[in-house]
Amino acid sequence: MQTKDPKTDKLGRVRYSKSERRGLVLKYQKSGMSQTAFCEAHGLICSTFSGWRQRMRIRKTAKTPTMFAEVELPVTEVHGIDAEVVYPDGRILRLRNVPADGAHAAFIREVVSC
Repeated sequence: MQTKDPKTDKLGRVRYSKSERRGLVLKYQKSGMSQTAFCEAHGLICSTFSGWRQRMRIRKTAKTPTMFAEVELPVTEVHGIDAEVVYPDGRILRLRNVPADGAHAAFIREVVSC
């Protein structure tokens, strides 16, 4: 029986295919071992293996569709608005329970611009 020689790069590092990496990560998840112990047992560098795990998590979450739901908020009736304008010279104009309509909003904009 022939054993398959591991694929290596020019620096002699073992290269793993995507399916081999996925298989090792799944095997680790089922093993119950610490990451360090698993890497030592399989001749892996811990930082490399961590990168594989992180990329698998990112891909898995990227494939999860984002769900949206339309939400209807109750319309609240505004009866009155309190406003306070502080001028640079220290004067304060306080408006209490001002009706929330267009005419009063125009008045407040005019007062603020003075």
